[in-house]
Amino acid sequence: MNGRLPGFVGREAELGRLEGWLGEVARSGRGKAIAVRGRRAVGKSTLIEEFLVRENPPHAFFAASKDQPSTEAFAGFLSELQRSTLPVAEELAAGVRPDSWEAALRLIATSSASVGDSKTALPICLVIDELPWLSEQEPSIEGLLQTAWDRYLSAVPMLLVLIGSDLHMMEELESYDRPLHGRVRGFVIEPLNPAEMNSMVRTDPATALDAYCMLGGFPQLAVTWRAKDTVRRYLERELSEATSPLVVTGERVVAAELPPQSTPRAVIAAVGTGERKFTKILHRSGVGRTSLSAALQTLAQKRIVNRQVPFAGNQTKLSRYTIADPYLRFWLAFIAPNLPLIERRRGDLVVERIMDGWSTFRGHAIEPIVRTDRKSTRLNSSH
Repeated sequence: MNGRLPGFVGREAELGRLEGWLGEVARSGRGKAIAVRGRRAVGKSTLIEEFLVRENPPHAFFAASKDQPSTEAFAGFLSELQRSTLPVAEELAAGVRPDSWEAALRLIATSSASVGDSKTALPICLVIDELPWLSEQEPSIEGLLQTAWDRYLSAVPMLLVLIGSDLHMMEELESYDRPLHGRVRGFVIEPLNPAEMNSMVRTDPATALDAYCMLGGFPQLAVTWRAKDTVRRYLERELSEATSPLVVTGERVVAAELPPQSTPRAVIAAVGTGERKFTKILHRSGVGRTSLSAALQTLAQKRIVNRQVPFAGNQTKLSRYTIADPYLRFWLAFIAPNLPLIERRRGDLVVERIMDGWSTFRGHAIEPIVRTDRKSTRLNSSH
């Protein structure tokens, strides 16, 4: 091991899988591709960074930006390659300038192959983060990756890591009718469970569950909980600043997944206030019935909203909708409606509002957490 990221904790099982795959690449001399998916802010990119710091293979890490034009994304990709520790960096520094994604990927393969034969060359790692955003502006990227993989990349000792927070899109990468079918292996990064969160917040079990109802399983939020924090003490500190992670993470998650002023935005705001029935969401959101149905389907595909249906009866009328992530559920219920107060530095008023409604909110919030944790335990024990 070569080092660690400051403040990184946990995820040893996931790091072990990544290290195992890199070892397979080193032994076989051939490439392996993985598609890393998980909710936004769950720590996917940080996990890969920690892996790269620990193992320190020659690597490049490119992260696409939302709504970035394809030409700018490609220029950014070349810049990251030139700053990287991959063999291709030397050729780019010498003035070689590929004019397309296909040419750049081919150059990565040929420059790596020239270092030594596949059995003696060091395994390399190429990371493309936010693939769904890149795909929005460059719809052919999946096909380009498939062509490059089949012709060049799979023949060199490479771990290709594709990362995305759009769960539906990343799952679809493995589908039969998609270009990368049979070439990528899915790797799901789940939020931390309550027990893992407790190991980070280091408090008594009851307070740890309260923390989980607020922070969900996001590591970047868990590290903001200090020793001996109570719910009130934590809220008083974090809501005193409009730029605290507790405040800004929710807006970043929503903004990254849903366009401003869109119908799904209005719908999750309604569900986030506690409305669970279709009719009540319809009235609260102010959107049409057809638009609401489409929005709920979109939110369910993105794993933002969970739909619970009865075993019998009218499933449409009796369905119940909830925000899937505990943190986002908390943020939509208490933070989003009170952002103007927090920005005016009256977080103290927001703390009182939260504490007044905390007992009721916690009673509802803990139910899906317990169901999810029990399901996860059963699945893990079955293996």
